[in-house]
Amino acid sequence: MEGLNILFNKLLGISLYAEQPAKGEVWCEDVRKLAVVHESEGLLGYIYCDFFQRADKPHQDCHFTIRGGRLKEDGDYQLPVVVLMLNLPHSSRNLPTLLTPGMMENLFHEMGHAMHSMLGRTRYQHVTGTRCPTDFAEVPSILMEYFANDYRVVNQFARHYQTGQSMPKNMVSRLCESKKVCAAVDMQLQVFYAILDQIYHGKHPLRRSTTDILKETQEKFYGLPYVPNTAWQLRFSHLVGYGAKYYSYLMSRAVASMIWKECFLQDPFNRSTGERYRREMLAHGGGREPMLMVQGMLQKCPSIDDFVSALVSDLDLDLETFLMDSE
Repeated sequence: MEGLNILFNKLLGISLYAEQPAKGEVWCEDVRKLAVVHESEGLLGYIYCDFFQRADKPHQDCHFTIRGGRLKEDGDYQLPVVVLMLNLPHSSRNLPTLLTPGMMENLFHEMGHAMHSMLGRTRYQHVTGTRCPTDFAEVPSILMEYFANDYRVVNQFARHYQTGQSMPKNMVSRLCESKKVCAAVDMQLQVFYAILDQIYHGKHPLRRSTTDILKETQEKFYGLPYVPNTAWQLRFSHLVGYGAKYYSYLMSRAVASMIWKECFLQDPFNRSTGERYRREMLAHGGGREPMLMVQGMLQKCPSIDDFVSALVSDLDLDLETFLMDSE
């Protein structure tokens, strides 16, 4: 959390402050309330951090809105209130809560959603923050994953809990490169899912059963063959919740990749770039056409080839980094 505080302070002039909740304000005693405060604008909103495992809690990491921001009739702005929900292990007598690299990346991801909500300044609350087109909603959160995998950022906070030693640069590099193993196969799978989703929600009535369509599409667009007498599409809930929009995962990652490489890669703490990011993208929520926001941030109009190149470039493996000694 201190790492996120440092990052947001340098990029956006924002600090996170713990506040004591009022009696009955939180639903569990280990929920923490954070005030999001700008250095000149003051309080921007509140984030409730429900981070720890418990028996009756859904096993998913997510962000959701309690109250959206909006412009009120008297000219004041209704401040947003959101929840970040994770499933981190509790500390014990001998150990603090220790995060795996995946847990840390998920925290950065969900905080990307939270800052989208905190920095949205829209007239209506139903288009504020993450209440925007699905193929744009994941861009701020996926972008945060790039920050979480950059040594310059990680070095600001990652320490051994006993010795205080910083994580060695080559260890962070190897962890990041290891994520690219089989990444091309995973991307091919995502392309297959997206195409199948488009076909299912395309021209109706479908000419064949959904299982026959699955078999044909899998054999055409995915490297592994269809397994006879299976119908996993019937329990793949994303085909319902993301009906005709499953491609949003790849689109959001392509946009986030372009923004990272062209805007933040050279300096992940650049304040002027952070301000442009807030002004061009985060402030509008769903109140502006996504492509116009992307154009404003990149200062150019990206093409389909640009999006594809951004995804492909993320697959390139630096073998020298991956194989080098971790000592």
